[in-house]
Amino acid sequence: MQGLWWLGKRSVTPLPPTLLSWFHEVRTKLEEAGQAIAPVDGKPTYQALADVLRRAFKQLDRTFLDDL
Repeated sequence: MQGLWWLGKRSVTPLPPTLLSWFHEVRTKLEEAGQAIAPVDGKPTYQALADVLRRAFKQLDRTFLDDL
């Protein structure tokens, strides 16, 4: 139970600067591939990063990881 609570709390935590730049790079790759992406409200969170990565894995080929 504590693990689920911790994951829920962590998912709404804002991203640190190191992951923030990576988040924007992946979003840019999706936009360049012609994918429509909703704008980010406020500071991106770990949940927003998970959503962007899930979408990138589904809609882009695996070579996008090599560029990052």
